[in-house]
Amino acid sequence: MTHTTYTILAVIITLILQNAFQLNIFAAAMISVIICGIVLSMVGSQKPVESQKPTIESRLKKVSSGQNFVVHAIILNILFSMLFGLIIFSDLVLKSTIPLTARQTLGLITLLVWALAIMFAFIGLFLLASGLDYPSGVFPLLCFIQFIPLISLITLLQAHLKANKELRNAGYEVGLLGVRH
Repeated sequence: MTHTTYTILAVIITLILQNAFQLNIFAAAMISVIICGIVLSMVGSQKPVESQKPTIESRLKKVSSGQNFVVHAIILNILFSMLFGLIIFSDLVLKSTIPLTARQTLGLITLLVWALAIMFAFIGLFLLASGLDYPSGVFPLLCFIQFIPLISLITLLQAHLKANKELRNAGYEVGLLGVRH
């Protein structure tokens, strides 16, 4: 099954959970991502046939791609934190001077940045988990952690450092934003 299949499955599960159990969209999406992560990790943890075993080069390519996504997720997480701080500051201190529509627009932009950060983190962590041969239960746990703001940033930084170490040991030249080409 491809990543697109899992994405469609996550959307379907989200809609079913939202309608059947009257959950809000956030809770339904969180549960569906965890379910899809468990399924994805179980499918990914099956022992490959000898001819299908990944080569070292393909593993390192996954690690490199995953690290690129994780770096973007880190940047988006930091941007989300700054925007969220701006929202709190504008609500507490500048409430009377900023129009309601401007605050709502800022809130929507912050929510979109957060959604992008989560998406990039999921893709990056999946690629890192498959490239670094994480145990099958780690990926769903990492997906769940991405919903906790500061802890997710620490987790992404740790994954980034682990990928850096792996790529440097393989002889790649790694900079702050990933592999240098």
